[in-house]
Amino acid sequence: MNYPVLYCEEYSERELMEAHSRGYKEDMYVSFNKFLYKICVYDITRLTQDFELELEKYGFYNVMPNLIIVAEVTPKCVNNTIYELSERDYFDSLKPIDIDVSKLNLFV
Repeated sequence: MNYPVLYCEEYSERELMEAHSRGYKEDMYVSFNKFLYKICVYDITRLTQDFELELEKYGFYNVMPNLIIVAEVTPKCVNNTIYELSERDYFDSLKPIDIDVSKLNLFV
C-alpha cells in the first residue's frame, strides 16, 4: 500500500500553533502514488468566516482549488484526513504539480 506523505513550506512549533489558531494552512503538499499535489486545509469555522465575508463583500465565494476541510488544523487531524481521502481515490481528481520536495518540510 502506498501511503500519502504530507509536506509544507513552513514548519515550526510556532507555525503549527498559528495555523491551528487561524484555522487554515495554505502551504501544504501531498505526495501520493508518485505524484505531488498542492492542497489547502481549512477548519469549518475559518471557512465559514471567509465565506460570509466574501459573500457580503463580493456577493459570491470562490472556492480555492484543492480545498480540504478538516476538523482542526493539526498534523494529526490533517494526516488522518489525507489518509482517508487517499483511500477514497480523492487524489485521482487533482492535477499533479512538479516542484522539488527537498525544499519542503515534512508535516508530522
